[in-house]
Amino acid sequence: MSARTTGRKDPSERALRIERGEVVCPRRGIVDIEACWVCPEYRGLADGRVESLVCGLSDDVIAGAFWPLERGPSSQRA
Repeated sequence: MSARTTGRKDPSERALRIERGEVVCPRRGIVDIEACWVCPEYRGLADGRVESLVCGLSDDVIAGAFWPLERGPSSQRA
């Protein structure tokens, strides 16, 4: 099986644009693409006008990772 794909196969997959050997990971921010190769969400490379990496990280997983903002003492009601 080739690491290259013709695009996303699952609607939850996202294409991450590769620039200078880096992508913007939805979980970790800017990372070298080598870090993606060992990630369980890595789905291969997408062919197209702009080379991109296919990530299987779903929106639900990303949303579940966000922490609520804490309110400071000045914003709390008495």
